[in-house]
Amino acid sequence: MIIKCEDPTADLLWNDDLQCSLVETKYNHLTRCVTLVLVERHCTDYLGAIKVATKAFPDAVEIRTVSGDVPCTVYRLGVRSGLGARAWFCDRYNDEVDSEWFVSLDLE
Repeated sequence: MIIKCEDPTADLLWNDDLQCSLVETKYNHLTRCVTLVLVERHCTDYLGAIKVATKAFPDAVEIRTVSGDVPCTVYRLGVRSGLGARAWFCDRYNDEVDSEWFVSLDLE
């Protein structure tokens, strides 16, 4: 279901942690992937996306965000080489940033 940014429903779906409007949350138990479907042209706060997804699905290892029907971001749980710390690795679908490491909160 795609909800347009100007649709009044978008305001009702606002999520403070994500800092945007969340339409739907999907989870694949085989791949342990959470998909956060957002209102069209909305973008999540990265720590908020990790918080919302892992609170609902603590065993998640991948989080995908989709804005309307456009894939936005993929976060993957991994180990950062050299540090040995678990962290969420971010890949963005746009070419602005290839990848970055984000260390999330409460991973231990």
